[in-house]
Amino acid sequence: MAPHVRAKMLKHFSEAELQTICEGLALPPRDVSVRVNTVQCTREELIAELKLEIEAMAAKDGKEYGTVSPHPTIPDCVVIQRKDVAHTPIPPTDLELIISRTCAEAVLRGSHVFVPGVQGCSPWLREGDEVTILCDVDDRINRGATTHVTTTGK
Repeated sequence: MAPHVRAKMLKHFSEAELQTICEGLALPPRDVSVRVNTVQCTREELIAELKLEIEAMAAKDGKEYGTVSPHPTIPDCVVIQRKDVAHTPIPPTDLELIISRTCAEAVLRGSHVFVPGVQGCSPWLREGDEVTILCDVDDRINRGATTHVTTTGK
């Protein structure tokens, strides 16, 4: 969080409250609502397709991702409820990947990082490496830049 924003927030919240707020904002939502394009398919067809996709991901990763169901009141809406999992802190690595703000927002909603969202990375990064993902909130990193943010603090 930017220091000037943090200072303003601390006028209204204690340090512990602000920490709790920041941790809560970093978690993806429990429910994701998806609007059905009824010109392309029915709600039931979309639910079946999403269930197949989630089952395929679960089979590949060995994880449970959640459930897909019709929205209880909106006829052209589907709800994806994520499976609640314990939050496990992940320590940073020496390798960094800088992504754009919009890419980071998608990741917080459960998406993978795709190439168009990548702004820069550590120069020695190779396919399959574990990385620390950082978000370029202020769009200060030029696309294609190499970075050492966690080691230099810049």
